[in-house]
Amino acid sequence: MDEVIQQKDEAGGMKAEGNERVEITERRIRLVEDPQSIVVAPKTREGHVLVRLVFGLDRAVSRIRHRAGTYINVQDAVARLKKVEEFISEFNEFVNSFGDGRMFWGFFYETLEMKRMLARMRNTHILLPRTNEAKEIVLLVKRLDPALLQFRNTCTDFAKSEEFFRKLIDTIKKFDLLVQELSSLVNIPYDRPRDIGPLLKLVSSAMDSSEQEPQSQEIRQEEVPPRKGRKSGGVV
Repeated sequence: MDEVIQQKDEAGGMKAEGNERVEITERRIRLVEDPQSIVVAPKTREGHVLVRLVFGLDRAVSRIRHRAGTYINVQDAVARLKKVEEFISEFNEFVNSFGDGRMFWGFFYETLEMKRMLARMRNTHILLPRTNEAKEIVLLVKRLDPALLQFRNTCTDFAKSEEFFRKLIDTIKKFDLLVQELSSLVNIPYDRPRDIGPLLKLVSSAMDSSEQEPQSQEIRQEEVPPRKGRKSGGVV
């Protein structure tokens, strides 16, 4: 994975012009020509955040494997990698809750020409995974993103929708904390996705307001004084 290209493109992609933009695009195209490359073009904000977290996890896990037994205690390394396995298992279960994912298999089998086309787009991510863990997670993200988009467009069960988004936010939070912990173990800087904070705040606020609204209506109804009516016999 060429993190330099990815970070440079994300940081100044919209501002890059002329030769700089052409250079970035050419380097991205060269990356996708590697058969191990994985191209992700998320359509959701959550998808973009999850992919950026994968970059940090891939770097940290790779460093843990190389330093275990020398700079890092083996037991500490094993314990952290166990946490990664547990997260992958939970994330896989969450993604599978949408179904078997067969309708999204087309997202896994892009031709080289399609990958080149995606590489020219500024909102795509190109991953050359160093670790199997990163590869597993990014492929799950590729399944989740289109399923999430479809869920938003078709779900009419708001109780189910609220439960789903709580699980999604919990997953992102766990992933964020996991990458922080792994990076701290190998003493490398954790480049936290800049939009993860606003995303978590936005979704949490929306869910909190949905919970408070029925309660506030009940309070307002209780506070309304009873209407005066006429007693039998016409006497007020």
